[in-house]
Amino acid sequence: MPSILSRLFEGKAVVALVLAHAVAGGVVLALRKRKNKKRELQKPGVVYLHQFPSARSVPSLSSPCLKLETYLRLANIEYEDVRGMEMSPLGKCPWIELDDVVVPDSDTVIDYLAHKIPDKDLDAHLTTADAAMAHLVKRTLEEHVYWGIVYNRWVEDKDKTISTVIGKGIVPSFVGKMIAAGIEKALYGHGLGRHPRTELYHRVAKDLKAASTILGDRPFFGGNAPCAADASVFGTVANILWTPFASPMLDLLKSDLRNLVAHAERIKALAWPDWDDCLAN
Repeated sequence: MPSILSRLFEGKAVVALVLAHAVAGGVVLALRKRKNKKRELQKPGVVYLHQFPSARSVPSLSSPCLKLETYLRLANIEYEDVRGMEMSPLGKCPWIELDDVVVPDSDTVIDYLAHKIPDKDLDAHLTTADAAMAHLVKRTLEEHVYWGIVYNRWVEDKDKTISTVIGKGIVPSFVGKMIAAGIEKALYGHGLGRHPRTELYHRVAKDLKAASTILGDRPFFGGNAPCAADASVFGTVANILWTPFASPMLDLLKSDLRNLVAHAERIKALAWPDWDDCLAN
């Protein structure tokens, strides 16, 4: 389900869709030709990472986008950062191009790269049991805690989200409220959004506490070296810690789950030594 909301999560997608419908056929054709020209210039063996425009507080307000770029950095895979609103053929973001092959969805990309470049597989050192546990942690945060973030931004603090992500004014406010209404329905469909606020955050807190317990005093979910789950957890936790949205999730991390905060800081230092420069640019 998060993939369905990937465009809505950044908000700007609605504006992009409106503009796309307003563009004449000849201009669309010209844009396609320009994209084809760009692909002709792509370097072999280089991953072209397509993701949403950057934010001011974190490199991406989209957890899947931040997760995938962090994975590429941890695995030391050469890539080019392509920011924009272009979606994959499945209508999802992030996605990659590598040697004329288009791969959508962050998990699919990671599996594809691990198979294509096995010496860059971050999970290669994991035992079968460790890999299974890492997978469960990843799924818990991506499929449940993710929705807590969505609720916090688009239901509980939607005015700040609209002004931060889309902008201020009559039109951005109108578009933002349309997005918020759609996301609230999606939250209800997921199930988490059917609960009262207190129960919703209680459930998300249990997920975060479980991840914290599994991490324990280890530096990474992969043990002494990071694995794919570390990139995933970072994409989620960073979007709680370092964004301008107050929440019970943030309070919990700072008060009781200090090892998850330390983990995020550790991944940030390891994968993002240029963090401040990325935000400035």
